Amino acid sequence: MNLIFVHIGTNDYTNLSGSGSLHNVIRHLYRDVLRIKAINPNAHIYGILPISRYDELGENRQNMFNQYGYTYGQLREAEAKTYRKLGATVINFQKFAPNIITDQNKDLTLQDHEIHPTAQTAQKLGYALAEELAK
Repeated sequence: MNLIFVHIGTNDYTNLSGSGSLHNVIRHLYRDVLRIKAINPNAHIYGILPISRYDELGENRQNMFNQYGYTYGQLREAEAKTYRKLGATVINFQKFAPNIITDQNKDLTLQDHEIHPTAQTAQKLGYALAEELAK
């Protein structure tokens, strides 16, 4: 393989996930990416940060703490730092496609209004990613 996309984290953030601390989540990410690199030493790795997530009341989870004591924003930051440390390219939809999923359109773009994109939204994310990679 010459391109590998890694995307983890949003379910690790949820309460009752059993994932524990942010340190534990990032330790697993670090270890897993190292294994991927060892098996595919010539592949270019892209680390995809989690897309926006909302709670059951429609509140953005960016600054909301989970039961393990970290926010969704802290998860994204820690993932980005880890990917960069390991030489992976960070894919952050909030930077290059911030208008695909917003606080205002989440009920239309997310099938469950919380995290799972509709088919149309997934297609828009895919096109935005393709355009970003082509740069």
